[in-house]
Amino acid sequence: MFREIIQNLERQYERYKNIYESIKKFEQEENINIEEYNRELQEISFNLEIIAKLSNRLEQLKEIYIIKHNISDFKAEEIERIELKEDVLRFKKLVEDVGNIIKETKRLQDKVISKLNKQLMDYNAIIKEKNLDKLVNQYKKEKKEEKSTIDVKK
Repeated sequence: MFREIIQNLERQYERYKNIYESIKKFEQEENINIEEYNRELQEISFNLEIIAKLSNRLEQLKEIYIIKHNISDFKAEEIERIELKEDVLRFKKLVEDVGNIIKETKRLQDKVISKLNKQLMDYNAIIKEKNLDKLVNQYKKEKKEEKSTIDVKK
């Protein structure tokens, strides 16, 4: 049972690592391709859904473990009395690794979002500089009028 808990954590760690790698690609880019970024966000969303399911399963496994071994809580002291030392160490390392990859991913995500914000501000500056904002607004107005016009065929 404890090995199943460890395997669950390993799968979560792999998913978090995938998310980290997805975001890391954009850290290196000068100008981020928004369409590609959106595709990656969909993949990240998928990974987060799987992580949520794994987390729910992990909580169930912990509860079963507590009941099965008649312990008060799922704490290191309790587990160390029952499990092999190397398994406990592996578990502790995984918990630490998952925490670290989450922190690193958050840091990286903040960096990429800052880059995207700067890119957006640069685009806005170019639009205003070239007086394109008036053209964009005119285009939007024309599109809106097109949508409100109804073709009626007899």
